[in-house]
Amino acid sequence: MLLMIRLWELITPGLNSTSNRMATYSRRSWSVRPSIIIASVTLLAIGIYFVHEIRDQNRDAFGTVVSTGNWTRVFDAGMKAGTVESKSSATFTLVTVSSIDNHLLGNFVFLFQSPPAILFEGTETKDHEFWPFATAQVTNEPGRWKSIGRPLTQGNFATVTIQPQDTKTSLHINLDIFRPMIGRVKYGRVVLDNGAAVDFELKDLLPPKEGDAKGSELTIDTGR
Repeated sequence: MLLMIRLWELITPGLNSTSNRMATYSRRSWSVRPSIIIASVTLLAIGIYFVHEIRDQNRDAFGTVVSTGNWTRVFDAGMKAGTVESKSSATFTLVTVSSIDNHLLGNFVFLFQSPPAILFEGTETKDHEFWPFATAQVTNEPGRWKSIGRPLTQGNFATVTIQPQDTKTSLHINLDIFRPMIGRVKYGRVVLDNGAAVDFELKDLLPPKEGDAKGSELTIDTGR
């Protein structure tokens, strides 16, 4: 009898210790579970957000696809032309709008007939494409322009000097900044740092449809 009591005394602490460890583990596991759930929900929310961001980058305010694949819209000569305050004989013209790898890119030319040459500041890529510094503006009422930022440029800082009657030098401007405005605002405008400006309808940044005209004539506001 004494032997059995002694054995029970030896076993009881071990049982109590095991029971305590199991209770501690149970409490810990339950305390960890809410953290795991919160982290999982957070990661799911982040994933959904980025899916919508990627989708919305290619849509206007009404959900219409802005760019699908690569395409180019060509404007008739002179239809997207503006003038320069300091050089009345100069024109700043939007020649094409292209969607390349889901980026909207405008190709512009700056033409004038008489000296002196004009210096532009911007950036240049390795393949010698020049991206002038500019400001993007929008409006529903021509003459009441609102600046929305500076279009992104590519490459390193550079300057380009355009000579009179130079028809070969292209000016490239990223037009992605206008995408969120399509369907909300009617007109967009690009203003170079030297004051040259050209405006266009934001619907012209959508993919061309079969039968579309190549451009729509606009009144050009040359004021800043």
